[in-house]
Amino acid sequence: MHLFKKTFNQIILAFILIFIAANIVLSLMVSRVLNRPLKKILDAITRIREGDFYIAIGYQNKDEIGIIANNLENMAGNIDSLIKENYIIKLREQEAEIRSLQAQINPHFLYNTLDTISWKVLLMGGDDISRVINALGEILRYNIRQ
Repeated sequence: MHLFKKTFNQIILAFILIFIAANIVLSLMVSRVLNRPLKKILDAITRIREGDFYIAIGYQNKDEIGIIANNLENMAGNIDSLIKENYIIKLREQEAEIRSLQAQINPHFLYNTLDTISWKVLLMGGDDISRVINALGEILRYNIRQ
């Protein structure tokens, strides 16, 4: 009976050790399965922080992790679109400002040129021509003010 009890205890101990080992292996496998998509999400967050908005996590499950992965991909795409739109708007604003400055510079240049011609003609004795040039300059100045 004592031998039977000792053998029985050894068998129970062996089953317990096998059960513990199986639990450890199973826990590692479950941990790996759960951590793989989380690692992909963390890698994607790092890439987004570095300015790379073209991410594809590729986790298609509909669980909480899948929802987070899908929303992160959508958010990265939206951020990229907004950055591009903002860049285009800034370029258009700069182009409009340049066109506005050019529109202001050209009439002033033309007015100053007419004024210089008028003075040269006046020095040469062409009073009538100088008055015509001055009148043209006044029309130009009036348009610049408008």
